[in-house]
Amino acid sequence: MSTQQDPAKEATYPPAGEGDNQQFHERPPAFEDLKYVVKGTLAIGARILRDIDRILTRLNS
Repeated sequence: MSTQQDPAKEATYPPAGEGDNQQFHERPPAFEDLKYVVKGTLAIGARILRDIDRILTRLNS
């Protein structure tokens, strides 16, 4: 018994970021994922810094 599949039956997908995404229902390229992770991290960091600044301002006044 062979576990290899027939290459003619395998689905072929275009490289990430190319082709008709609606046809293949692909995820966006990794760069797009990374962009959202970086944006979210920066937003959370900014919120933390704002909260720290607010607390220090109250303590100093």
